[in-house]
Amino acid sequence: MIAEMLKTGLSGPSIRPSMRELDDPRRLGLLEACICMMKGLGFLTVSEGVETAEQAELIRSLGGDAIQGYYCSKPLSESDFEQYLKEHA
Repeated sequence: MIAEMLKTGLSGPSIRPSMRELDDPRRLGLLEACICMMKGLGFLTVSEGVETAEQAELIRSLGGDAIQGYYCSKPLSESDFEQYLKEHA
């Protein structure tokens, strides 16, 4: 899998942990290892499904580069997204 990613020139993987299960130390360790491995390969990481400030802080503390999910915004139409950018730029 990693060799294929490096061949295709992807800009970076997206990580979608089950945020509700990160109280399990083994799952948390796996997420941290994935982030570390991707950063070691020179990728930026995007963690999907982040819904709370606590989850966002956890991803940041593990070295994650970016988050995506309801914590940032509900899904938006193109026009709503453009308006969102105008208001938050």
